[in-house]
Amino acid sequence: MLSILGSTWGSLTSCRASLYETGWLPCRNLERPVISIGALSVGGAGKTPTTALIASLLSEAGVQPAILSRGYRRKSKAALLVSHGDDRGPIVSVDQAGDEPFWLASVLPTVPVVVAKRREEAAHVALTAAAVTPDVFLLDDGFQHLRVARNANLLIVNPEKPFWEDALIPSGRLREASTAATRANGFLIIGADTETGMELHNRFPEHPWFELTRQAPCCWSLGQEIPRAWPTSENKGATETRLKGSAFAFAGIARPERFFEDLEADGVTLKGQCTFPDHHEFRPQDVTRVVKMAQKCGADTLVTTEKDAVRLPSKGLRLPLKVWGYRLQTSSPETLVSWLKELTGLSSLPDAA
Repeated sequence: MLSILGSTWGSLTSCRASLYETGWLPCRNLERPVISIGALSVGGAGKTPTTALIASLLSEAGVQPAILSRGYRRKSKAALLVSHGDDRGPIVSVDQAGDEPFWLASVLPTVPVVVAKRREEAAHVALTAAAVTPDVFLLDDGFQHLRVARNANLLIVNPEKPFWEDALIPSGRLREASTAATRANGFLIIGADTETGMELHNRFPEHPWFELTRQAPCCWSLGQEIPRAWPTSENKGATETRLKGSAFAFAGIARPERFFEDLEADGVTLKGQCTFPDHHEFRPQDVTRVVKMAQKCGADTLVTTEKDAVRLPSKGLRLPLKVWGYRLQTSSPETLVSWLKELTGLSSLPDAA
């Protein structure tokens, strides 16, 4: 039964893609070049952190990006400017923006972020309402958003379960058949995995691939500003980087088990853990429940993800709460940026001083 459902879903998504490719469904060109970042798998692929990395690299290279997002599970309906890109960060609440756009606006205060059901509406808001004028649009989770034409179509690959080894939902985690990867013109592997890169090269010899790895994780107290100076080998004192003592972890993300594993790999002693649905809207009673579970386990600190932290109510925390996060990096930033500038026709823009 699951295989039948998967085949049916695969046929529907393939038919939809064909309708766009053949022009039966209109594909709209925006007023700026477009870079799409997405994945074939459902939740937990790392799309939003990857979008943050691409935006940061472009900004450092003198290209002004604006991020266009759907704003999944936001409470607002109309197209909405989340941040101007003028260093103020979010100008609306997380409920209005959605947790991922709100987080992007918080960690990238010089990049406009806009949410809208249709990305062309978001593009119009970015061009007419943001404090800075974008040179390029980034589509966060845009691989399946075929309504908008794009200059660069970046597909994220998980080396733990690459798309050619996965199956369509509900049997696997694929939103589309693995053959949809032919729409990509570049691949981003999250994790240092040369074997996956070589397999990609064999399957798509004309397309480049880039390895993205995690910087050292960082933690800070809830309520503190998200660190802008991330710890590096040269900047170890930028912020508190280690979680000391025992902790009780909780998360409402697509793959909470990875968060718990990452904490333990970073040397955190987990006394217990609790999961919530992805994009969960935390209520005071949820916080009370988590605190009671942590106290019962003997944990002296709570720890959660950055995405969860922006959705937490400010009251009811009777234990210290730490936010644990990481940033992505690439060993070849200049090559990646140069390739993106070439695809988008922005090679003539001067590099940032």
